[in-house]
Amino acid sequence: MTVALGVLSTAHSHAHAYADALRSIDGAEVVAVADEDPDRGEAFADRHGIDHQSGEAVLDRVDAAVVCAENADHADWVERAAEAGVDVLCEKPLAPTVEAARGMVETCDAAGVTLGVAMPARFLEPMRQAKEAVDAGELGDLTAVVGTNLLQASAIDPDGWFVDPERSGGGAIMD
Repeated sequence: MTVALGVLSTAHSHAHAYADALRSIDGAEVVAVADEDPDRGEAFADRHGIDHQSGEAVLDRVDAAVVCAENADHADWVERAAEAGVDVLCEKPLAPTVEAARGMVETCDAAGVTLGVAMPARFLEPMRQAKEAVDAGELGDLTAVVGTNLLQASAIDPDGWFVDPERSGGGAIMD
């Protein structure tokens, strides 16, 4: 059995990596991409040898999809996938607000589709060790966090959305 997969938006720089990784899995076939930006969607489709279609057309063809949209647009894509009965993996953060994230989870639960959040850093050994230290009470109270995101408007993010707090959901710490 082959699982048909789609990419919903290619605004996030990881979209190409998802397509490449998914194509390497036996029994998985990336068949189409939908993108708000027609030129970006066509370029992605050409690079990966897949179709560029409307969101509805992609959702009609796939069993599951990966959402690689601007963070502020995750809810729209996830909810559309859920309404179409399509399981979805969404780039992190799930949503810019807790309320929006809860709504997405509720929508997917009601539709009976699986919703996953791509957050692989939580599985890295230093992160696991930090979590164990927190759980064991080995650390004091958290009083401050310093974080950066090295991504700047560039070829990876030509529209600059990743460093725009409104579209990205608040910057590096929130991400």
